[in-house]
Amino acid sequence: MSEIEERWPPQGIGGAAQITSGTLAARPAAGVADRYYWATDIDVVFRDTGAAWEVVEGQYYRRLIWTVWGVALPTNLSPIALRVYVEPFEVEHTCTIDTLVYYRGAGALAGGEQVLMGIYADGGDAPATGALLASTLVTACIAGVSQPQEIALITPVRLTPGLYWIAWVFDTATVSLGTRYSTDIWNSATATLRSHRYNVVAMAFTDPCPATLHDGQSKPAALYVVSNP
Repeated sequence: MSEIEERWPPQGIGGAAQITSGTLAARPAAGVADRYYWATDIDVVFRDTGAAWEVVEGQYYRRLIWTVWGVALPTNLSPIALRVYVEPFEVEHTCTIDTLVYYRGAGALAGGEQVLMGIYADGGDAPATGALLASTLVTACIAGVSQPQEIALITPVRLTPGLYWIAWVFDTATVSLGTRYSTDIWNSATATLRSHRYNVVAMAFTDPCPATLHDGQSKPAALYVVSNP
């Protein structure tokens, strides 16, 4: 704590300032001005204003988390109807996700196309057996071309540091997506940390993720961070 006392304030720890620690859930109700609380499970320091807790030090804030394979290449892919595509992404700091994003490529839609997106827990460098943590509603595909479509989760989800998988499925093969083949893999021996896919018979995700998966194609996607933690 000596380093904190030496480098702070901005708000000024000193004198009779109280500093306590514990989990975020164990943090007491606000109401004592200028006391500090270190939430050890999310590594964030809060200050009590007397009316509310405010963040004064902690994790850096990221508005977007991209899937491992990065940005779209000029080539496009039309997904197979009712095939769930699953891509890895990594969370470095505890954060709350409220929106998922995929990138529409070129080409017009015939009308009525729908998309469903979700997040799976990791099953060991692959989504196999990972629980479905959150999903969107089945949503009409964006009408424009060459732009991202943002879809809100039904309920925002808090993710702790680790590997996760973003999934999406379309009810049609007429949607064009920016993409690239997932020829780059991190684990060439087991071929696990790469793009995956599985088929369904209706617009719904399997929970947990199926244990048997196929290699897929990489399609850039992103997640919006609404807050830390």
